Amino acid sequence: MPSLPFEAHPVIQGLVPEKTCSVCAARSCSKRCGGCRVVAYCTSDHQKTHWPKHKSACDAIKTARQVLEKEEALLRAYSGECIASAGEETIDLFTHEDAVGRFSDMFDTGDYMRARFRVADSLLQISTEEAVCKALAHFQDMLRLGRSDALGVRHWVPHLLLRLGREQECYDYLKWWTTSYNEEDECYDTSLPYLDIHGADVFEPISTFRPSAASLGQLSALALLKTRLYLDFVAFEDPDDYMGINLPLELDPVFDRQVGRIAQEAIQHLTSLDAAARAEHLLKQIREICKIVHEDNPYFWDTLIDEGPCVPPHYYSYRSEEHARYVVSFSQKAWNESDNALRTVECEVADLVPVYEGRGSGNAAAAVGMPMPFQTTAPRELQRGSGVVFPSRFVPPQPSSSPTALFPCTPGAGPVSRFVRYDNREMALVFTDGSCHNNGGSNPRAGWAVVAGQPPAVEGKQEGSLSIASGRLENRGPFGDESEPTSNRAELRAVIAALRMADWRQEGYTSIVIATDSSYAVDGATSWARSWVRNDWMTRTYNAVKNRDLWELLLGQVEQWSKRGLEVQLWKIPREQNMRADLAANTAVAKLDEPVFRDVEEGKEDDDDDDDDDGNDDASMVDDRVVNNNSSNRKGVLMLSIDQNGWAEKVYEDLVASVTARASSLQRSTDPEEALAMLDETPPPATILILDAGPARQLRVWKRVIDHLRAGTTVVLAGGFSTSVTSGQFERVFRRLGLPWKRASYTRDTVRLQREAVGRPLGDSLAAAYYPKATFARNVDPSAVWYAASEAPDQAAVVFAKVGQGRLGYIGDVNGEKESIQAVLAMCGLLR
Repeated sequence: MPSLPFEAHPVIQGLVPEKTCSVCAARSCSKRCGGCRVVAYCTSDHQKTHWPKHKSACDAIKTARQVLEKEEALLRAYSGECIASAGEETIDLFTHEDAVGRFSDMFDTGDYMRARFRVADSLLQISTEEAVCKALAHFQDMLRLGRSDALGVRHWVPHLLLRLGREQECYDYLKWWTTSYNEEDECYDTSLPYLDIHGADVFEPISTFRPSAASLGQLSALALLKTRLYLDFVAFEDPDDYMGINLPLELDPVFDRQVGRIAQEAIQHLTSLDAAARAEHLLKQIREICKIVHEDNPYFWDTLIDEGPCVPPHYYSYRSEEHARYVVSFSQKAWNESDNALRTVECEVADLVPVYEGRGSGNAAAAVGMPMPFQTTAPRELQRGSGVVFPSRFVPPQPSSSPTALFPCTPGAGPVSRFVRYDNREMALVFTDGSCHNNGGSNPRAGWAVVAGQPPAVEGKQEGSLSIASGRLENRGPFGDESEPTSNRAELRAVIAALRMADWRQEGYTSIVIATDSSYAVDGATSWARSWVRNDWMTRTYNAVKNRDLWELLLGQVEQWSKRGLEVQLWKIPREQNMRADLAANTAVAKLDEPVFRDVEEGKEDDDDDDDDDGNDDASMVDDRVVNNNSSNRKGVLMLSIDQNGWAEKVYEDLVASVTARASSLQRSTDPEEALAMLDETPPPATILILDAGPARQLRVWKRVIDHLRAGTTVVLAGGFSTSVTSGQFERVFRRLGLPWKRASYTRDTVRLQREAVGRPLGDSLAAAYYPKATFARNVDPSAVWYAASEAPDQAAVVFAKVGQGRLGYIGDVNGEKESIQAVLAMCGLLR
């Protein structure tokens, strides 16, 4: 590479640089906080001033470090005793070649690694360069010690690299994990190269990167990296073009923003036209990645863009909303610190916004928080899987999570209380196990069991008995193949039974988690089966896959459930947490021979012959009552101005005064949490007047507003909404309602009243025409347009559309003209 005519260097955005005062930004500060040791100050006075704000994070770091020091001392002492008792030479677990890379295989290092994770996580509460550098160092060393990465720090690292401006390292890191990493090999063979990709081409096609092998966190980092590069190239202006004269090559390239090192180095050889072409190429890649991310988790972009609080969940499953919140919790700072990155992506993902169906979604059960019933039957056909759909692995963020704590036994829509996730009524869990006596020996016998819940109490019987399906492993498989009983086959048979024993969708569940202590079942279903299907059911050593018939039936069940809208996940749990299923499977071994495959009905644990069925299945009944939200049951106006402490109320005081003078009752809110509380009050508001873009940025608020709108409330977007909403936010707001409206021109133009749409006598009370400066909307049905541009009638300045049982108004005027105020009053029913 030729020498640079200027010095290329990493650009760090949003972090307080090293040795910079966190109060006044003075440089070269030698004084540091003695607790956290990652915050600098220029004077003791500034340290005292900053302490109330800094105390919480500082204390968390100090506590986490103390715990880490204790865990490291315990680990070193314990490992030394074990090695000495075995008569072997003492080694250092942190440096010895037999330990590095296989750290967790040597001894129980879980407590130490979790303590180290907490130190890094607590450091990231502080946005200084030194804090992020130290957190990154912890994570990188954890990966050096244990390649298996049980805590998932590999998903965090690329975002930290980006926060530190190390973009090339970020891409090299991401590419290695998606193109070179093999879980089976890397975790156990530490002689293989590790993170050995350097200088990869960041502009290469996305397919080269293998995004299908990337996690959601890694895809987020890739999208951010490409977005930063795109913005860097867009910012370039060729000095020749800029000055209009020929200039020497020694002149630095001209940018209208700080750019990263990759762009600094690449642009020295480019003209502005070349840079524009490179930017267009990157934009296409951004669009491609955005779709890949959306397919991987449809909640991610909404969660990232939403400016409401993002609280990391205690648990999550893949592709869930909780999974999106978990990834956003550690990636959001990198996005926020990258100038204009979120705004750029927001425009590109506007078309991916789903229509919000509402809390009720047309079903009374859902409206009161119950699972929705489905009037269909469970898939009973014995169908071989085509390899299109596979179950996913359920991995809670905490390795010590207990299934019974996460999925307490809860009454549901069916006759049996299920193990239902405490924060998601649509996710259920079952326990499965298989057992084989004389496994691999003569005359083996096997049984299987599923523990699926708890039936209602029956008079005269002990409360708390479990609902179990169990049986003897059949001599013939589901497709007639003869087979010898084994423990692995019994484990698979139990998983299949869990999918065939009940109609999970009719009970209202959208996800079923199968908890088993079988690594064979979990790893095979979620990982190995993909390779087997591709290789025509041959292993990597070209042997036929054992138990193929059961594997094919399992994939067939997963495929059928997927078409019904049920996600299947498998959770590997410790054996001691699966004792009820283990006992039932061992008991089933003693049952009579089963010559052919058959389904076993769900029954109570004691399996009495008392059949307590009086024909009344009250538990499955759904209350079909709905709340009556007629306008006569509504009250006044709720005025929301929740963006930047209610600035719009001050700027549009004439509009506010006009509404205040006429409304029978008026509530105001400039705080999102307060707004949500008011939106949940009874009776609901007759009109919601929104004065800024706050709801476009606070998804929880906007969804609640939509609920009211569809139920009969009038919602008017006026005041500062049109001037403060971005193009991407504009489209997202209306797509959430299923409306195709898009932002059009921002200009001053004459607009004329569309009398056919407004009707009489209301039209007689409004101005025939006026001359506002407005953000116009397009793709609006003409029947909803009140005022349209005289020269471009397809562009609307004022809109009033029917949505559900309510009406949605939009005022494009940014200056609060008196004619626009009249339109708002008319929409609110206050014009008199």
